[in-house]
Amino acid sequence: MINRHPYIHVYTGNGKGKTTAALGVSLRYLGHGGRVFFASFLKGQECGESRLCSTLSERMTYRQYGQASFVRSVTEKDEQLVNQGLYEISQTIQQATDPFGLLVLDEIHHLFSLNLLTQSSFLQFLHDLSSVDDIICTGRSAPSFLREMAAVVTSMECEKHYFSRGISARKGVDY
Repeated sequence: MINRHPYIHVYTGNGKGKTTAALGVSLRYLGHGGRVFFASFLKGQECGESRLCSTLSERMTYRQYGQASFVRSVTEKDEQLVNQGLYEISQTIQQATDPFGLLVLDEIHHLFSLNLLTQSSFLQFLHDLSSVDDIICTGRSAPSFLREMAAVVTSMECEKHYFSRGISARKGVDY
């Protein structure tokens, strides 16, 4: 809340907990009076965090930029949602009279692997967000350039999970 340049936090890896960790930091930030913009990419379905964050605090803005299904092959609609999302985030943060100190870019790493976002366009996007103190980026397979520029890199690794036994995602625990 007092920094001059944003600290980049990367939560990556194949284990559970990347979005949950970002939500935890968001709650902590709100608890200290900060303002949070939480952007969830490639997720359009309603989930527990979307329900809660939408009503949690007037100091938190929660947006989803994705369709209701998993992206297996990129469509024009996916590209539109990503571009719309990045534009909306940038405009909202730049025009805010009460600045956002924390920006969460949930599942942003997938945008790189799906070629929906390039390194150069992302760096320009970051340049436009100079008022933000901290930016949390989540998702599997964080790109190396992002790992290098990050102040914090945390890799969640799965040792054991019930998915491997054919148990489906559980409401309230996994979504």
